[in-house]
Formats: sequence, C-alpha cells, structure tokens
Amino acid sequence: MGPGEEKVRGGSSVKFHTSVLLQNVLSYLDPHPGKRYIDGTIGGGGHSSALLTRGATVLGIDQDPDALEYIAKNMPMDLQKNLKRSYTFCKNQNPTNWSRMLSAHQTRYYCLLFCGSQ
Repeated sequence: MGPGEEKVRGGSSVKFHTSVLLQNVLSYLDPHPGKRYIDGTIGGGGHSSALLTRGATVLGIDQDPDALEYIAKNMPMDLQKNLKRSYTFCKNQNPTNWSRMLSAHQTRYYCLLFCGSQ
C-alpha cells in the first residue's frame, strides 16, 4: 500500500491521493503499540499502514466504499489484525453517528483527518 496506489472502479483506473506529510505526522503522533488512531480518510491506506506498521491500532473511515474494499483486499494481513474496523460515511451523514460508533469501541482514540477539496 503506498502513495498513489491505484484502484479500479467500473473498468477505469483511479488513483488514491498521495499520503502528504507522512513523516511529519508519524513524528508528531509517535505511533507505537497501545496507541489508537482514527484515520478519517483511509483511502489507499498510506497513513494507516504507517501507523499499523509501528504497532498502533487504527479505526479506518472513508466515504468511499471502494476504498474500504481496496483496504480489505490489499492491505497485508499482518497489518489488518490491528485495523479494528472500517466504516463508510456519507458526506452529509449526521455527526451523532460518529459518537455512537466511537462509544461502541469504549476506548479513546487520537484522530487523523485530512480534509481537502475534490
């Protein structure tokens, strides 16, 4: 799983975004076993893979169900053991669903969100 990974949708190839500021994010977050993160735009899994490689636990979220399918099929199984669950959210979904989802895990997570234009 890496920057610019491609996925195929409806016969056409689409690239995920390149993971930006990856080394800065890892330096700041200091991921290690026992730490938990939410990747709110899991996409091709660039940031999540880096967090998981360092032993952290990740809760992956994306509005694109194809991205979650891509992760399930392409992320190495040894990393997926600490990928707790992936969720799909629509752009206009009620934010209270986030709190219900997080309370179901009954634990505290750090949040990693990259919001950009399309």
